[in-house]
Amino acid sequence: FTAYVEHMMLPTIDDIASARVDTREKTGLSTVTLIAQTSVPPKAYLDSAKRLATREVAYDGAIDQELVKQALLPAALVIPAGSNGSSIWRANQKLGPFISTVPGEAPREILHKNPFLIEIAAASSADGGFTVVPDWGANKLVNDLANAGVELSDPEKLALKECAPWGLESMGAPSISSDFEGPVDADTEAAADELDSATTFRFIDGGYLDDQGAAATLAEMQKDAAPGDGLKLLLVTQDNYSTAPLFAGVGIPANTVDVRDEYGGYPVPGQQIFAEPYPGREDTWSVYANATVPTAVASTYWRGVLTTVDNEWYDTRAGSTVDVLILSSNIPTALAPSSAPANLTATLCEAVYGPLAAAQAEGAAPIIQDWLAGNLPETSA
Repeated sequence: FTAYVEHMMLPTIDDIASARVDTREKTGLSTVTLIAQTSVPPKAYLDSAKRLATREVAYDGAIDQELVKQALLPAALVIPAGSNGSSIWRANQKLGPFISTVPGEAPREILHKNPFLIEIAAASSADGGFTVVPDWGANKLVNDLANAGVELSDPEKLALKECAPWGLESMGAPSISSDFEGPVDADTEAAADELDSATTFRFIDGGYLDDQGAAATLAEMQKDAAPGDGLKLLLVTQDNYSTAPLFAGVGIPANTVDVRDEYGGYPVPGQQIFAEPYPGREDTWSVYANATVPTAVASTYWRGVLTTVDNEWYDTRAGSTVDVLILSSNIPTALAPSSAPANLTATLCEAVYGPLAAAQAEGAAPIIQDWLAGNLPETSA
């Protein structure tokens, strides 16, 4: 997966495979705090079924220890604006250090200081990383096959699990030892072996916990805000999958861990950060863009003032008021798939993704400008 991310980013960051976060001068967004949300699974295949790493982390809280042990846990790398050398990992303050243990090997850290740029870019977007997690990967594949009309027998399901990780462990982004000199883009077998040896664990897509990184972003805003500062949070989403769980009464509540009923089920901390219920009814919100390709879809927005809640997993504090703008494109994934066969990529970019992006940008710009200026009315109930 890192090779995919590298080639996607090379036009703008030509040293992404060799540069580290704190030692590379920012050439853009120098006044912006950057936040990369990642997910740390309970176990991860490193380079084969023979090297299965277990995440060890002490938890000094009220939630059942065994549930926390089995949960997918959030960790966000925060890169503050300004001087280099100041990035920091954020996780639940009731957790100890994240340690990776592999039978026959010395324990090693998972959340390394000064990670590679490509390591973090891949970790925050490794959607296929489920393949590195025992059982979960097999459960998802069984589910995907069933959705495609292929039902496996119990012996076939068992055989599928026994073959994990199917040579797909690299779909999870590597957590790379701080003493590895790089580069990460191994193009020989020897270089690949060296990278495997330096891989202490594997991250998976932060979107499995908070697809917009909204909770971690809000927590940093609260830390940086001076008394009396107004907080504004922009949520950009395709549908309500990643937005609704931020509100009360949807999904898993704040300060709890429960099983999310996806891919056979896996425990996650609740991502709730607001006290209010989700406003819903996206089709009744005001329209900011109309898509005509590949079919007619109205993109809508909602604006309101919300109150924050405590959430130990993302370090948000209760009692802040936040001016929130939600931009919901409402474009079904089936009409604009996130992945496609290579021979269709150019056509889709020209005929679908390009026109959709242009329509979104043109329609959203004046709405965002009015919101920032304080001129955008709240959405009526």
